[in-house]
Amino acid sequence: MKPIGSWLNRTDQALTAAIEAVLAGGWVLRPQPGRLALTDSGRDRLAEAGACVGAFRERSTAGISVKEYRTAVGVLERMTHNLEGAVRVLRPGRCAGPRR
Repeated sequence: MKPIGSWLNRTDQALTAAIEAVLAGGWVLRPQPGRLALTDSGRDRLAEAGACVGAFRERSTAGISVKEYRTAVGVLERMTHNLEGAVRVLRPGRCAGPRR
């Protein structure tokens, strides 16, 4: 099993690549730093993507029971909560383990 940091790094890379792709594709523009806005083409593509969401959800949860899905989501929510609550300044050689 990979540590959570590995997955967070992959997620950050994927989000950065996705933002760069929609900017390059003309789906969004950056009206000011830190902001994105849909173009007309972007609105059309968003509608097309929305039509695919149901199929994606069905495929990604194939073979997973409702109970398993709820358990997985619950664990991920707790992990997110743990990480949000662990924002602390760290000194070199010291890690932020769980508070006990």
